[in-house]
Amino acid sequence: MHPLRYPPSMTADHDRVRALLGPVGAWTFTFDGRGADRIAADVAAIEAMGCAALWIPEGGGSNDVLTNLGWALASTERLTMASGIANISARQPEV
Repeated sequence: MHPLRYPPSMTADHDRVRALLGPVGAWTFTFDGRGADRIAADVAAIEAMGCAALWIPEGGGSNDVLTNLGWALASTERLTMASGIANISARQPEV
């Protein structure tokens, strides 16, 4: 058996590092099917949690991820944002 235990135990050192980092970011499908006003409220809640970054994926039934990012970016002055997934096949022209 591998010398590490599964799952590895968390130590006081891990707790100290987590405390130093704070909330790094959020990744969410929450924006699927929501309008700009709801996304703005979601972004405000994520900022209030102290997150520095937000990743938004694009799923089969979601709004266009670039549109969601635009709406989200218009609602923040400090969050760093990225698409977790941007499906090439959802862009035109399809090849």
